[in-house]
Amino acid sequence: MSFSSSLLLFFALLAVITSLLFYSQLEIIAGVVHARWRRFSLQIAPTRPVTWLSPQLKQSNSASPKPNTSKLPNVLIIVADDLGFNDLSDYSVDPDFFETRYGANTPNINSIKENGVNFAQSYSGHSTCTPSRTALFTGRFPTQTGVEFTAVPRFFSKFATRRRSKDAPQPVYNKHEEDNVPNLWDNDVIPKHVPVLSDMLRHHGYKNYFLGKWDHGFGTHRSPLARGFDESLSFQMGASQYLKPNDPRLVAAKGVAFDTLLTSILSFYVQHNNGPMFEPDLYMTDFLAREASSLIYALGNRSDVDADQPWYMHLAFNAPHNPFQALRTDYEAPELAHIPEGLPRIYAAMILALDRGVGQVLKALRDSNQHENTIVIFTSDNGGADYTSLPYVNSPLRGWKLTLFEGGIRVPMFLQWPASVSAGQVVSDRPVSHIDLVPTLLHAIRQRELEAEELTDDDKSLETTFQVKVDGESLLPLIMPTLPNCRPPYYHSFHGGADKKRALFWRSGHYKALRYGDMKLQLAGRPNKVWFFHITQDPREEHNLAETLFGISSNEDLHRYCHDAQHESHDNEVLFASTDASSVNIVYAFNPNSTMTMRAPLVTAGPLDAHALSREMCSSYAKLVELDAQQQPALWPALAEIPMCIDKTASQSCLLTDEYVVIPN
Repeated sequence: MSFSSSLLLFFALLAVITSLLFYSQLEIIAGVVHARWRRFSLQIAPTRPVTWLSPQLKQSNSASPKPNTSKLPNVLIIVADDLGFNDLSDYSVDPDFFETRYGANTPNINSIKENGVNFAQSYSGHSTCTPSRTALFTGRFPTQTGVEFTAVPRFFSKFATRRRSKDAPQPVYNKHEEDNVPNLWDNDVIPKHVPVLSDMLRHHGYKNYFLGKWDHGFGTHRSPLARGFDESLSFQMGASQYLKPNDPRLVAAKGVAFDTLLTSILSFYVQHNNGPMFEPDLYMTDFLAREASSLIYALGNRSDVDADQPWYMHLAFNAPHNPFQALRTDYEAPELAHIPEGLPRIYAAMILALDRGVGQVLKALRDSNQHENTIVIFTSDNGGADYTSLPYVNSPLRGWKLTLFEGGIRVPMFLQWPASVSAGQVVSDRPVSHIDLVPTLLHAIRQRELEAEELTDDDKSLETTFQVKVDGESLLPLIMPTLPNCRPPYYHSFHGGADKKRALFWRSGHYKALRYGDMKLQLAGRPNKVWFFHITQDPREEHNLAETLFGISSNEDLHRYCHDAQHESHDNEVLFASTDASSVNIVYAFNPNSTMTMRAPLVTAGPLDAHALSREMCSSYAKLVELDAQQQPALWPALAEIPMCIDKTASQSCLLTDEYVVIPN
């Protein structure tokens, strides 16, 4: 081939590549333009007052509240959005976090566990928004309902899969799946045949109320009112602006790419009971807290025949999910003056507002005499996100939202019920999950019904053909040890009981994880990788026993190893020799040069047999394969597969030499 022909071919290929890249960028631009057109075409009315309950049933909030004499407890579930493991002041465990003093104090949120229970090993149902919230609503692994991924617009997936530098792991855009992604305006997120908590509680005579981020479908036929809620005040998107961008009360982060995209396409609105969209008059966190409090006062002041009817309220704050926007008065608060300006202080101010909102709602419960017989639960949908660009958000845990490392799925879970649950409890010896909340609440209601009717557990009169299957277990036996052996109502649980090894399962396409007793196993297809941790001794997931003990680096290695009957070569002892209370040296007998240090409070006495660890790893693998086979196919595919570095934020360069996972979503 002549030089001129080669040059012509080179420029032709360059033109093709350039046009493809341009077309890809053009699709993103077109998607953003379309989203902005939808935003500006919305008919959003000016702010208006919200009237809760029927006017004839609502009395003045200044009237003397009547104590709730109902036997059944009220239920208030408060959900934060992308709350980091290290974001709560009294829950955080990393002393370095407080030395840098980048956090806001959260006394109101902390009061829930002080007045009730702190589940110290609590997990979200998934590592991202929609599947995790599905677990909260259903008591199922979200993959049991087909809700495996958070559905996003096509251009959003295109934006997330922009090409990285050549020394970085590359994203994948599954173009062949485009036709299989449903239109979310025409499809349910949680299938209609799957019961949700509001359906279950309505069956017990509850009135149900939803406030905040819905994230489970669009339009009137897929709103909270279509899924068992009697009233709602919500936005249906997976995120919202906190105020209008030009509002002088607002301080917004600058130079955050994901924020720039969100603020260009998101609106600032809510809808009350499928009515017209309108602008809130306050910062979104404060607005939701005020309206939840108003509703609580209204419920406490009822004087009609339904005055003692129990209620369930689901309060889904969008804080501290981005866009990163703070109220200026919080940003300038003296208590945050020590925090560096810009994003660190904006984020802290968002947490400050969240805590204030929780405090306002708790005060409404006390003032309306509904505090004693209301079960209050606080949690987050998943861990903190890498796009905060704040490395301490999940400290000392590794990983972020989307990953199945502890930073992505370890969340706070606090519960108070003053009438029945003793204050100051800590459950630290058993992992719990979002999937446990539905069976726990049903168990509490069943117990109260039995007490009220003086029935025995053999009495069938309370049961109906309304059947519910859950993957979780009731947590009441852990926090109410004197509770009679009550069979929870009409649900079948797949767990093996409180005395059995707990199995918690997560899946996001090729990426899967299992917490099984004290162990945790993660498998990824891209890259082909296995992680195995003794999670109770190594919650920071610093020591991958699959590699260091057994030389296993891939899924195929693990499969071969666990099908190999010749384990005699793997039964070396793991010796623990503690030199002081602050560290433990782990020495592998078959490799005297291999020494790792684990920080306090992870001190464990006595030898661990590598043969026993081998059995644990293979039993975890077998359980993961078993549970994986039981899950349902995803209702929609993941268009994007996004590389995430486990130990770097989104603002840091993620390289092929780093530890990473390419995560479908």
